[in-house]
Amino acid sequence: MNKGKGILIAASVLIAATIAVSIIQNPPSLERARRIDQMRVSSLTTLERRVSSYASQNKKLPADVQAFCSNCGDDRKDPETQAPYEYTALTDKDYALCATFATETLRKGQRVTGYQSEWQHEAGRVCFKRTARLQ
Repeated sequence: MNKGKGILIAASVLIAATIAVSIIQNPPSLERARRIDQMRVSSLTTLERRVSSYASQNKKLPADVQAFCSNCGDDRKDPETQAPYEYTALTDKDYALCATFATETLRKGQRVTGYQSEWQHEAGRVCFKRTARLQ
């Protein structure tokens, strides 16, 4: 076997091994679940903005989702199950938005700051407590 052919075979094996490890560590189903969870966070962020807007204009929290989200469309529902997200007024200015996630975003020892730190979650049902400004 000549030297060029040996290098080509070794490179091919290395590329195949790299792809195999990547698939084992991050299977397509896990990547899909992460993308859907990102869509859930995006929807919850939209709902949070709508609650804030309603509270600011009305000087109180909305009683239910219909009060602040009559035209939210798909942002009201889980992209996979189509179940509505949960909104609960807890006090006169505190409320919770809940969703069920397929994956976790925070792993042991990992530190997250900024916007994403507000939406860190475990897998399963998670409620995010928020406080509205009643101006």
